[in-house]
Amino acid sequence: MGINYESAGDDWYYIINEDGTRGASFTNTGQIGKEMWIEFQKWLAEGNEPLPDKPMSDEERKDFLLNDLRQQRNYKLKESDALMLSDRTGYDIESVKEYRQSLRDLPTKHTTIKELESVNWPTKPKEAE
Repeated sequence: MGINYESAGDDWYYIINEDGTRGASFTNTGQIGKEMWIEFQKWLAEGNEPLPDKPMSDEERKDFLLNDLRQQRNYKLKESDALMLSDRTGYDIESVKEYRQSLRDLPTKHTTIKELESVNWPTKPKEAE
């Protein structure tokens, strides 16, 4: 069967696993999403077509949105890892800790589809001038 994709609507896609199950979801935003989007565009350029959009149940939609939130959150945590180094200057360490904890708390604070569709991301601390 090889790799395949399925439309999830609104420029979102699933990677379809060899056994036909849905794998990761992605769009063209965020670092991970952009990398997957580039691979997807190459796949399309080879003349492939994604599977048609299948309606999602509420539970599938919630899982889909939660997966996206976690992907973006993990990227932001990774991006802020260096701010925690002891030799890093210019950032208030307590502000960085609060920011990172807020990121970690997002999945538990957003439990409904409505909340997951309108995530209020914490603001990354600014470097002191």
